Amino acid sequence: NDYLPVSLYFHNDEPDPNTRDTVSTKTYRESYLEYKELLNRYISENEKGKKGEEKENARFDIESFFDLTVDKGVSDLEIFEELLFDELEKGTSVELIIKGFASPRAKSDYNVNLTKRRISSLIRELGLTDKGALLPYIEQRASNGAKLVFTEVPFGEYKADQKVSDELDDEQLSIYSVEASLERKIEIQGVQRYVEDALGILFWEEPVYDFGGVGALNRVNHTFLYSNTGVDTLYIDSILSPCGCTLPAASKTILAPGDNGELEVIFEPSGEMGLLSKTILIYHSESTEPQEITITAEVN
Repeated sequence: NDYLPVSLYFHNDEPDPNTRDTVSTKTYRESYLEYKELLNRYISENEKGKKGEEKENARFDIESFFDLTVDKGVSDLEIFEELLFDELEKGTSVELIIKGFASPRAKSDYNVNLTKRRISSLIRELGLTDKGALLPYIEQRASNGAKLVFTEVPFGEYKADQKVSDELDDEQLSIYSVEASLERKIEIQGVQRYVEDALGILFWEEPVYDFGGVGALNRVNHTFLYSNTGVDTLYIDSILSPCGCTLPAASKTILAPGDNGELEVIFEPSGEMGLLSKTILIYHSESTEPQEITITAEVN
């Protein structure tokens, strides 16, 4: 965790542009190399309409972004991959928490799928690292029994800086600016020991759900599925909502090993507008820290 977050950046609508697929056909490094080939395009776009010192500063800013941010992400990933492999080789199962982000250029529901593709490109990359050294752990067939599992949190544009341009005609700001480029990323944000035979494990099938476009006066709902994948009974103590606009209701608060439950979340914007992200906290008997599920919506 000392090396986290590992932040990896993408060109606009990459990988696999112009699709709503949630799984990428590319590895992250393939996207990275294509991104690097666009450096001169980024420089020329950022220099447009500028002269003298302002033009020089624009070039410096974009070159610094590629050198100190994009390239650093790949270097950090290489270090992290080695540490991860060493831990798995010891027989330790590991869970990675990967969050995905996008700039606000496309529609919100499209961007959620885009961030899913970005996360999948990293998982695909890890499977090919060092001639597939991590693949047995990802496929859960390693001889030492260790596993590499992933928790994917695709936020799309819901965590993006709303000052970043989303104008389709303004490519200089909405695609090629440093501000927009900083929003197009995925991050390995957490690493924890994955223990299958823990006393109780509250597992969420999908920790983030995007409602997409929602009318300001509408009432919508979604059901999150959860289960106890541990070996002892688990008790859900409390469920805390961030505001009156989200109403969560759990079908079960006591789960024997293998039991499943449903958490219905009703969302009413209640006058809030724009891109909204609401996180619900679930406290249970097997952890002092709450688990999180998140709903997102674009209210108009």
